[in-house]
Amino acid sequence: MKQKTLFPSVLLIIVSVLLFCGMFLHFVQVLRDNLRYDTGITLRETARQGVNTLHAVTEGHLRTLRFIAARLTDMALSDPDAMVKQLQAILKLRKDKRLGFVLTDGRIFTTDGDTMPAASGLWRASLEGQEQISDPLRDCRDGQSVNLYIVPMFKEGNPVGALFSVIPHDDFSRHLVTTFWQDEGFSFLIKKDGSVIAPSRRVEAAGIVNYISTLAALPQTGHALAARVQRALDSGSTEFLQYSTSGNRYVYLMPVGINDWSLVSVLPAHMAEDRLRSVMLGTGMLGAVQILCILAFIWHINRVQYNASTRLWQQVYVDTLTEGCSYTRFLMKASEQLNELPGRWALMSLDIDNFKLVNSILDQETGNATLLKLYRLLRAWAGKPHELVARHTGDVFVALLPLTGQKQLEQRLDELCSQILHTRVDENDSYRLVPSIGICLLPEHALRDAPLETWLDQSTLARRTVKGNHEQLYAFFDESMESIIRYRKNIENDMVSALAREEFEIYYQSKHAASDGRLVGAEALVRWQRNGVQVPPCDFIAEFERNGFIVNMDRYVFLRVCRQIREWRKAGLEPVPVSVNISRLNLYDPGFVERYLRMLDVAEGDRKLLQLEITESVLLENASLITDTVSRLRAQGVTILIDDFGTGYSAMSMLKEVKVDGVKLDKSFLVGMGSPRTDTLLRSIIGMCRSLDMEVTVEGVETAHEVAFLRSLGCDTIQGYYFSRPSPAAVFTAMLQEAQPHD
Repeated sequence: MKQKTLFPSVLLIIVSVLLFCGMFLHFVQVLRDNLRYDTGITLRETARQGVNTLHAVTEGHLRTLRFIAARLTDMALSDPDAMVKQLQAILKLRKDKRLGFVLTDGRIFTTDGDTMPAASGLWRASLEGQEQISDPLRDCRDGQSVNLYIVPMFKEGNPVGALFSVIPHDDFSRHLVTTFWQDEGFSFLIKKDGSVIAPSRRVEAAGIVNYISTLAALPQTGHALAARVQRALDSGSTEFLQYSTSGNRYVYLMPVGINDWSLVSVLPAHMAEDRLRSVMLGTGMLGAVQILCILAFIWHINRVQYNASTRLWQQVYVDTLTEGCSYTRFLMKASEQLNELPGRWALMSLDIDNFKLVNSILDQETGNATLLKLYRLLRAWAGKPHELVARHTGDVFVALLPLTGQKQLEQRLDELCSQILHTRVDENDSYRLVPSIGICLLPEHALRDAPLETWLDQSTLARRTVKGNHEQLYAFFDESMESIIRYRKNIENDMVSALAREEFEIYYQSKHAASDGRLVGAEALVRWQRNGVQVPPCDFIAEFERNGFIVNMDRYVFLRVCRQIREWRKAGLEPVPVSVNISRLNLYDPGFVERYLRMLDVAEGDRKLLQLEITESVLLENASLITDTVSRLRAQGVTILIDDFGTGYSAMSMLKEVKVDGVKLDKSFLVGMGSPRTDTLLRSIIGMCRSLDMEVTVEGVETAHEVAFLRSLGCDTIQGYYFSRPSPAAVFTAMLQEAQPHD
């Protein structure tokens, strides 16, 4: 009887234990599969981040070389020794090991005299117009491993040489070879033949010379693994592997898109297995009580999965800088909302003009703090239901907004722009943030017509049309913008040759004394006759500011005006002061003052006759830097004028920080002329400027009534169509001759 009574209990215990073990083994297998899947996602995203980092680093070096090549190609051809000295000066501001260039005749010039014979194959490709990034090379001077970055130098669209930079390979590897997942994972870079070109510093990876050979040497599955990797390298595809060496490894192989390089990311499998063993141990200890064991096991499984998912979420779906939604998560959530929620939507792309100057003028920490401040501002601005905001890359942000009407959206964009313009970068308020925003209005069921990335590309295109335009801060995409971008590209392609052919003509707009209308000065303006058609200045000036060519244009105008003043004197005429506009890029250059004073001396220019105009917006963007530049110029006798005075946000208080010789008021101040409010405002501004010993000029004057009004307010000089439109040099010379004093 006792045995009969005991048998069911034992049987129940055995069945319960077997059931528990079966459930236990089942959940362990589920956990193992989930962790392997999650590990694959982590490795894929880690590899993608490594590839993006590599592209950012290499593109940054190449972009800098393109800029230097665009500015110094003529010098390289005409005076290579001067070019070497210029590169030596640039090298002091960079971490390159050396800079140099090669000409089509085979001559190689470097900042330290090294001829770099090992790179001869790269020279040939670059002299044919191709950009190059070399595999690691052995520097013949000190044996150090280096990488070569090479860009062609063009003259009238044809390659005439190549500019190169030699950068220590350690610097290259430092940006690429990173650890992840509690420093247990690591990455390294291989070529198509499996050879390692950027090794990891991890002990597990030390000594690996050829990754395919290392895999092939593994017992049993080594040759099959090596063949899979070789096929992936040959086809340029990704590959996910699991194998055993001293321990299990998960591996993700991803092509880089540069040369034949691929990135290998490795994660030890024990990171997942350790969690699995802890679950098994905890479940075994609670096995005496079956239900509690099962509940504890389920709870523990959920806890492990939650922790793993949280870490994966942080790595994949959270932006590391803002701690907000990552770009990957933004694309997922935006696609879900567009598919599930009916109605119209707007996609927005935003960045900050010349944001790199925040990092270079201030510091990287301030730049990151500013990006975080911008994200929080955008998050508060787009805080309504279903509105999404994320940082794409660098200072570029994207947003998805439900569209209730274009007018309402424009009002919100005006509010956003105002908030960004008033955002302080640092305590001294030394830099002004200016946004550029592009918006794409999506049709209903937008994802049926095109993927989300296509619509984002259109918002980016719209953003680029207002880049650098401080008067129009946002634009809505339309089909015509593609032709605008092509038009700008054509202008950019022609600008160097046009300057060499002197297609740019200097026009002069006269300035007259308000008291009696005498000719007392002029402003130099540039006009471009391109293929017999005059290009509007607003088209090419804005484009030159965006691509940096405005520096060359400023120098060209300055020297032409110097030459014109000399010609007037040779003709026996008494010149009047001529003002020349100077762009913000010139003013940000630390060597600007010395270079322009040197040009004045070479051109035998009179410092009182050549005046420099700077816009008020430049002062507002970086008051401390520009104030120092203005002070140095005035100390050398150069007259400085502020153009567009009063159109910014801090015009009056700015005069406490910077001393200038005169201001030019925009024609907008004449709107409402005759009303007490307008008259009082103009009278106050003119009176204040004159009390500070500054000359006041009003632009855009077109009627005799406006002239009489300004004369009554005590304005010094007047400029506008009432007296003269901008005229070629010959026409203005006749005006100057007529204005000469007669005996």
